[in-house]
Amino acid sequence: MPKGGRRGKGFLSKRTDAFNPDDAEKVKYTRIGVWDVYEEHNPVFTKLPGTTWLEPYMQMWNDLPYLWRMMQDLSTLRSCWLLLGCYVLVTVAEAMIPALSLWCV
Repeated sequence: MPKGGRRGKGFLSKRTDAFNPDDAEKVKYTRIGVWDVYEEHNPVFTKLPGTTWLEPYMQMWNDLPYLWRMMQDLSTLRSCWLLLGCYVLVTVAEAMIPALSLWCV
């Protein structure tokens, strides 16, 4: 694995320092139940005012090749498309339940 703990040639992966969970400036620590969650923030976005909303979008942009690869792998398996379709159908139905409950009451 390359230095910095990340693979790929994304915008945010051109760092030279390693991930340090004890660095409170770059890492946000949250305990959720029994889980310890460490969120790393890019220091470039913390120094520029008004750019905190940009960091999640840049991370999504860097993750697009992995999403594309996953979709290619899923397209080779026939049974996955059926399960994915059922998942989307159930998710959409679940999202409609609050609206239907307000409409029917």
